[in-house]
Amino acid sequence: MIKGYSVITNFGCRFNCPYCIWKDHPLKDSRDGTDWNALNCFLHDAQDSQVGKVSVSGGGDPFFKLENNQVWWEKFLSLTTARELEVSVHTRERVTLDNDVLRFLLNHISRLTLSTDVLDDVLDYAYMMSRYTQIRVVHVVQPFDTMKSLDKYVLAFFGTPIQLSFKQLHQSMDNTLFNSAKDEYRDDVFFIEDKDYNYYFMPDNKVYEHFVI
Repeated sequence: MIKGYSVITNFGCRFNCPYCIWKDHPLKDSRDGTDWNALNCFLHDAQDSQVGKVSVSGGGDPFFKLENNQVWWEKFLSLTTARELEVSVHTRERVTLDNDVLRFLLNHISRLTLSTDVLDDVLDYAYMMSRYTQIRVVHVVQPFDTMKSLDKYVLAFFGTPIQLSFKQLHQSMDNTLFNSAKDEYRDDVFFIEDKDYNYYFMPDNKVYEHFVI
C-alpha cells in the first residue's frame, strides 16, 4: 500500500465525539507552533513520493476558529502550491461562506471531507459546498447505528457527486455493523477500515507512521 501524507493540526475543537482518539492522545496538549522548515521537508517528501497530495485533519479540527488561523493557512498553502500538491481538508465544522478565510481556502483545496454523526447535520451543507469543491461525507459506524440509519445516508447521496464513506470505529467496537454494511453497500459506499493509511506530521513537528503513538 502506498501511504499518503497527512498534516495533523491542534487548533482546538468544540465537539466531544465519543469515539475521538485525540482526547487521550499523548500530543493533545502540544501547542509549540509549526516548525515550517520541518513541515516543508515533509511536503518535499510528499512531492517526491509522486502521491501528489496532502491532507489536513485533526487533532484539533483544522477549521476550528478558522479566522484565527488565517496566517497558518496562507503559509501552508503557499508551500503546497509551490510543490504543486493537491490539498484536502477533513473537518466537523460547518463554516459558512460569509467567512473570508473559507472562501480563500475553497480556491486552493481539492476536496473537503465532512465528518458527521447525524445525517441532518451535514445534508444541506454538503450539497451547498459541492458547488465549490469536491465533497466527501464520512460517518463513523457506531454501536447505536442500524442498517436502517445507514440506509438514509446511502439514499441521501446515491447518484450524486458527493462521495459517501463509512469509517470503522477504532478497535472495531461497532458490533460488526461496519462489516455488514460493507457486504450490503460495497458498490455504493467507500469503506475506511481502522488502520493507518498515511505518514503523519504531528503537532510536535515530528513525522509518525501511526496516528496512535
